[in-house]
Order: sequence, then C-alpha cells, then structure tokens
Amino acid sequence: MLALNLTGLEVEVSEAGMRRVRVSVGFGREREVRSVEYGVARLSFGYRWSRSRRYPGRYWYAYLKTLRVINRSDGPGKTRAISVELEPHQPACGFVVREDLKGFVYCTAAKLDIAMGSDLHVLLFSPSKSSPEVRARKSVLTVSTERAQAIAYLQHSNEGIEVSVNCNGEGVRSARLELRRSGPFIRRSGPFGFWFLSELNASERLLTVEPGQSGSITWSPVNGPAEPVVVVTTAREIYNQRKFQRLLSALGCKVRVGLFGGIKPESGDLFVIGDHSPVRHSIELLLDVPRRPDVRDRTELEVIG
Repeated sequence: MLALNLTGLEVEVSEAGMRRVRVSVGFGREREVRSVEYGVARLSFGYRWSRSRRYPGRYWYAYLKTLRVINRSDGPGKTRAISVELEPHQPACGFVVREDLKGFVYCTAAKLDIAMGSDLHVLLFSPSKSSPEVRARKSVLTVSTERAQAIAYLQHSNEGIEVSVNCNGEGVRSARLELRRSGPFIRRSGPFGFWFLSELNASERLLTVEPGQSGSITWSPVNGPAEPVVVVTTAREIYNQRKFQRLLSALGCKVRVGLFGGIKPESGDLFVIGDHSPVRHSIELLLDVPRRPDVRDRTELEVIG
C-alpha cells in the first residue's frame, strides 16, 4: 500500500483487515469536524485554454466531487485528531490523455466537513479483488468494399477477450482494430471558467493487418493500480500542479513538471488507471480505403467485476 499526504497535517495510514484502510489525521490544533461522508468520488482534471483579452493562456484545473454517499455520520465536534476507515466501494478507474493532460478517475472516498476551514478528502484508489471479465455484444465484425473484406472474430477468454482478424482483397491499405474508451468528465471552459459535464474519449490501436494477412490479439482490461494508493488532500492542494504531479505518479502515470511550470506527460498518448465501470468500451474494425472514408463496424464491450 502506498500513502500520499498532500497536506501539512500529520497523517498515519495502516491496514485494518478485509481490504479496509485506517487513516488517522492530526490537526495540530483544535478543529471542528461537523460530519464525515463515505462514498464514491470523481476527480476530473486537465488544462483549459482561455482566449480572453485580459487573461489569455493555459490554466490548470482539478475538480473533486462526491457522486454517491454510502454512509454519513456526525463528526466528533472539536478535536485535535480523527481516524476514518475506508473499505473499497469502487475500483479505481479512469484514464489520462496526452492532449492538455485531460483525465478523470473514480475512487472510494471520505469527506470530512471542517468548520471554518477546507474540507479534508481521503481518497482510496484500489484494484478490484478479482480480475474483471469482458463480454462483447457481437461475436463477428465485418467491413467490406467492392474488392476487399476484413472480418474480426471475438471470443471471451480468461484474460479478457480474444480477437482474430483476417483481411483479403485489394484496393485497401489495411484493416485496423481499435479499442475506444469513454467516460463522464467535468471540464472547465469559457471565458469565466464555468464547469460542464462532458465526455472524454480515447482510442487505442490494438492491431493492424495488411491485405492477405491475418493476426490476433488478446485485450485485457486494466484492473486499477498495482497496489492500493491512499491520498489525503484538500480541494486547494490538488490545484497545485507539483502536488498533483505526485498524485499522478503514485497512480503510475509518469509525468514531470516543466521548468516554467505545467505538467508534462511521459506515458505516451494514453494512460489507463482502470477499466471498470463507468468507463465504457467498444471495439471497432476499420478498413483503410485510399481517398475514401474508412469503412467501420463496431461492438460494445462490457467489463464485469
């Protein structure tokens, strides 16, 4: 288990058995904790471009919101320290794209409502206790032109889903198999930086087959981080780019902070934190035809577990 404290508070993290985690926080001075909420949270982040004449440029944002409250209890009132226990309600899932470093992640969370101060968030990014299964709605994908055809056969396997592709004919460059991910994402946009519920999409090329050839691949969903990651933060802390870089690094996403600020990705065009719901998936077979739009067929995938 990896623990990351982004605040200036004293924090101790320990295992509490049955995949539960105990987090003890020392405030140093007396603070009033009014309530504690346990549930599922979503963290959306990225850069936005402002074209306003007064404040042009690129700005970092991060937005943390509790989406589902599973349990709420009254706080202890005025205290110098508090302990909370979290059990995984949501496997860590989400992804990060290179463009403007946009991304989102869902996780188990506890929110401490502190009077006259910033609310404290304890985030638990954990893998599922078992490897997820993958089901495809269609078992065969077919794309064709007057002189060429490509067929993909999809079959469930213990590792995920097996796909074999055959491409025959002429007049096409290749047949491509792509995996598409999408998920709910909060973005900040406009001259006044309003929040909008949007969709973040990413495409991953799995296989390319030229005419007269065949190929196969097994796609396995990502089951969250390699080990549980506990993060203690406030909404203000995650707006700090250097501190957020530490959070991404703890989740396995390699990034660095540039000399003049700004988080720069080092994990390629796409980094996947986890493939569990609410991340959605589809597999698409495309026939690359010169000087014509690609011919496509697709099917939805369901990641279970």
